[in-house]
Amino acid sequence: MNGDFNADLLIAVFCIPFSYWQVLIFDDQRWVFGSAMCSLLSFLQGIAVFLSSWTLVVISFDRWMAIMFVLSPSMRLTRKRAVYLVLATWAFSITMALPLFLVAQITTTGGIKRCDEDWTAVEAFIPG
Repeated sequence: MNGDFNADLLIAVFCIPFSYWQVLIFDDQRWVFGSAMCSLLSFLQGIAVFLSSWTLVVISFDRWMAIMFVLSPSMRLTRKRAVYLVLATWAFSITMALPLFLVAQITTTGGIKRCDEDWTAVEAFIPG
């Protein structure tokens, strides 16, 4: 339960306020927090969303294991396994969100600065 709370807390702190700030305060969705915050906030928002989603997947998998292997004590989730799962979930979420840190940048259109993603630099690394 605590892992999902942490993920939802990250969403409440990093996703909701800044998304609403852009939409409700400035109707043209301008970005006023600077270039560093653009990259960092995109990265933190990505971590929060991935972490929340994958924590629910891990919880669902644990519940499935508890139902399917109810008579197999060796299949139960121990504290050590739970710590590994939590660390793996965090590591996977950070890894998945890392490209957002690299592609988020300030773009100016019509004199209005916006925090957008520019994936053209990353396309060179994608085969095919």
